[in-house]
Amino acid sequence: MSLLQVKRITKHFGGLTALSDLSFSVEEGKVFGLIGPNGAGKTTLLNIISGFLKATSGNIILQGKSITGCHPHILASRGISRTFQNGQIFGNMTALENVMVGCHIRFGGEFLNAALQTGWSRRQEGEIRQVSVEILASMGLQAWAQEPADSLPFGLQRLLEIARGVATKPRLLLLDEPAAGLNREEKERLTLEIARLRCQGITIILVEHDMDVVMSICDRLVVLNYGQKIAEGTPEEVQKDREVVAAYLGDEDGFHA
Repeated sequence: MSLLQVKRITKHFGGLTALSDLSFSVEEGKVFGLIGPNGAGKTTLLNIISGFLKATSGNIILQGKSITGCHPHILASRGISRTFQNGQIFGNMTALENVMVGCHIRFGGEFLNAALQTGWSRRQEGEIRQVSVEILASMGLQAWAQEPADSLPFGLQRLLEIARGVATKPRLLLLDEPAAGLNREEKERLTLEIARLRCQGITIILVEHDMDVVMSICDRLVVLNYGQKIAEGTPEEVQKDREVVAAYLGDEDGFHA
């Protein structure tokens, strides 16, 4: 069953067409990959799905209802969470506090008031803390709970950002190049965590350049080039597509899992 439908999405920036008549569906409980060269429109699409940009035309459907043009906080309350290419943790807060911020969607907006020291319910603070501790533990980050987030190794900072997204209790988690800058061991751990989230029933859209990660974890792929869809299918199908190979890597020998 489709959780998300992208219907004929087009996005213009002045005279530049970033996305052109793009359509696909994302099945619930799957990892859906978006790949393509730099400038293909992948992050633009994530920004449209998550409400940070408005499409020029087209429609986004979540569980049968249009979410086109909704603001990010509305979409977050409806179950869409995301990470960013450059990472956006709160470095001056602890790892635990970062995850607690993510929980404010689940429990209401009171935690933001608490972060500003305006006061709130101690009981609710305890609930949020407990949920956050459990999320950190589930991702193997419990030992870092009280450490400043910017003191964590880079690979763990990436996991922490995902943990904060998980804290919002998303139906759909958008991951924008989570493997960027990671070493082999960190990528393997990231892949295992994504697989675990899928097993929990979280649907994931993954934008990623690392083909080892993409081919090992994605159930289905869409390939973009210059804002247009040039292929769609399983990783095995896409891997054999000559147009994809030519557009993405320039030669057939370079595209491998």
